[in-house]
Amino acid sequence: MSDEGPLLVDGSRTLFAVGPDWVEGRDFPAGTADWNVGHIRLVTDGSLADAERVIDELAEQGVELDRLDEPERNPLPFGEVLTVWEDLHGQWDAAIIRL
Repeated sequence: MSDEGPLLVDGSRTLFAVGPDWVEGRDFPAGTADWNVGHIRLVTDGSLADAERVIDELAEQGVELDRLDEPERNPLPFGEVLTVWEDLHGQWDAAIIRL
């Protein structure tokens, strides 16, 4: 999260928008021309404490986030949302999702 090391991303489970479909990185079709990164999966141990560590690092960089422990919507196209952090401008979310 800092300039001292790379952001750890789980590319195999990052979601790509390929046309109208969501595709995990491990299933991403080679040679696909029409795609966008949909949701990046950060590497954590899956615990709330580790998710909070990532959020704390963002806060140290000056990112302002609101935490919602009972969110009304899921920012991902699957799973059960447990906690969401949203930026003040609605540009991005971080979420803990039970798969």
